[in-house]
Amino acid sequence: MLVFPEPQRRLGSVYILDEMIGSGVQGTVWKGHKEDSEQPLAFKILRRDLASEPDVVDAFLRERETLRRITSPNVIEVHDIVAENGTLGLVMDYVDGGDLDDLIRSRGALEPAMIAHLGANIAAGIGAVYAAGVVHGDIKPANILIDPSTTPGAPMPATRSSPPAPRPRAGPKNARATG
Repeated sequence: MLVFPEPQRRLGSVYILDEMIGSGVQGTVWKGHKEDSEQPLAFKILRRDLASEPDVVDAFLRERETLRRITSPNVIEVHDIVAENGTLGLVMDYVDGGDLDDLIRSRGALEPAMIAHLGANIAAGIGAVYAAGVVHGDIKPANILIDPSTTPGAPMPATRSSPPAPRPRAGPKNARATG
């Protein structure tokens, strides 16, 4: 019996969605890449029914513009927005390390030095977001992403987001937050 590979799921003309890595009330989050690169990216895809509501779309676009103004190593970067055939999505940094909630569950109580390290980076990210005029509104361990490549033994936090309102998360260089 011949087995054919599944066709690649595409987003827009240049992005390939490799796997769904999360879902929420407003949409799904995918890991993927640009067609000419293997660099992983995160894709926040708004639910189709929400993508057809003008107020939601306007808020989504405003958030994207606000996030693009934030230039901080402590904030996830928004690279692109895709609006095509009823699909609306943000293309953002991908952080491969779980979230702060996962870290606490797996390690238990964190050492004071790690808490100080993570806290300083989270505060820097949230400060950058606030300086851009965004009030996060949902800061919690599950919304702080951890990049294990930044500091061996003491991963850095990053900020996670859900369409259309991104949330803080830590990234490759430091704690990073989104909207």
